[in-house]
Amino acid sequence: MIDEPLYSIVVLIDELKNEDIQLRLNSILLLAMAEELGVFIPYVGGVEHANRLAAGEWFTARVSSCGLFHIGYPSAPDTLKTELRAIYSQLCQDDMPMVRRSAATNLGKFAATVEAPHLKVDIMSMFDDLTQDDQYSVRLLAVEGCAALGKLLEPQDCAAHILPVIVNFSQVYSIRDAAADNVKRLTEEFGPDWAMQHIVPLPKVLNLINDPHYLQIFFATQALKSSNQGMMS
Repeated sequence: MIDEPLYSIVVLIDELKNEDIQLRLNSILLLAMAEELGVFIPYVGGVEHANRLAAGEWFTARVSSCGLFHIGYPSAPDTLKTELRAIYSQLCQDDMPMVRRSAATNLGKFAATVEAPHLKVDIMSMFDDLTQDDQYSVRLLAVEGCAALGKLLEPQDCAAHILPVIVNFSQVYSIRDAAADNVKRLTEEFGPDWAMQHIVPLPKVLNLINDPHYLQIFFATQALKSSNQGMMS
């Protein structure tokens, strides 16, 4: 069985030898494009391109920039990394909701490239801003990314910073649903002992079972059900 990363190369080699002229031509074009892509970044402005887009007057440029940070950050020098984190923080507080939604969507990808000390300080600060946004759609995207962000943290940090967010967003149906799903994903990541220690005993979760509001009861039961499923998987 050929390893998956090598499979596409084997197919390309076979097509280069194929008697079908069209297949051979397509393969030659793919090879040429692959060679050019390796040196393409400087032609679009290099790592600094994200900086220029983020400062663009049109919100569409700022929306686009949010998806570039996780690509350029790992290879950037330390001084530029500091600047990139500051710029992303600004995007999380942009005047346009579309920009903040894009920042919330891409925060997990960016966080995965950020060093641990900055993850606990800078990224979590951005996350807090997004989960407190006045736009419901921004808050929803931030909560949907809870699990991806939580997996980057130490178990105790996840319990301290991510779980409170999940529990507190129980009143809006779609956010509550996303939050409960993340309970299961975090339980699968950190294990049953973590769930028993940090999720099941949460006073907020247990108190919600007796809450008069039906959405609160639903969240509590879903959270407990999700953590139980995570422990059994």
